[in-house]
Amino acid sequence: MKKIIGLITFLTLFTVSNVSFSQTDLSACTDYPTTDQTLNGLVKNLVGNISQLDSKFSSIYFRLTPEEQHLAIIYMKNNDRNLFQRFPQFEDIELKNGVAAIRAAYTAVLARFRELYPNSSYDEQVQKTNSIIKCCAVKIASEQFESGTNRIDPCSSARKNCLVSVVAQTTLMHIGCAAADLTIIVGILCHSAVFAYQVSESNICESDYKNCKG
Repeated sequence: MKKIIGLITFLTLFTVSNVSFSQTDLSACTDYPTTDQTLNGLVKNLVGNISQLDSKFSSIYFRLTPEEQHLAIIYMKNNDRNLFQRFPQFEDIELKNGVAAIRAAYTAVLARFRELYPNSSYDEQVQKTNSIIKCCAVKIASEQFESGTNRIDPCSSARKNCLVSVVAQTTLMHIGCAAADLTIIVGILCHSAVFAYQVSESNICESDYKNCKG
């Protein structure tokens, strides 16, 4: 099972690890909102569920000591079940419910898209819905980071674009976990690997910002 989850995580990371966004790219993310309000609502709900899961991971992770955080990240990146033995709080019922909610929300998005486009292939459904979901996440993240961004400061703008890019990547990774139809516990491991990636990449964004500011 560990090898299977490692493969899933690798494929997800490989698919989106080279995704990055300039300001032009962010503005050009036009697949969301769609013309169907029902689909829009389902997509927004899915993105909200992903955000809630990230928040729950964060609330547990940032209560750990720096040494514990380092160990937890190693377990997460390696899909190691020892994460639960060393840190049983990661088997929290809210995390379990969050994993289930994301899976159900993603299934609902695909089902609605099939209703709208019954003649589309499965690959087309996945590709198009992923693009819609990504653009929804990008728009929401852009608005959230905008309040702390100085538009005339290139360093601040670059930081925002970097962080939004991380959100876009990790949103697709979380979808990869949901689409894999894993058990809840294994699903937590998959989503935790995404969280570990998010922490690492976000730290790079902040480090680049500090270097830019000198």
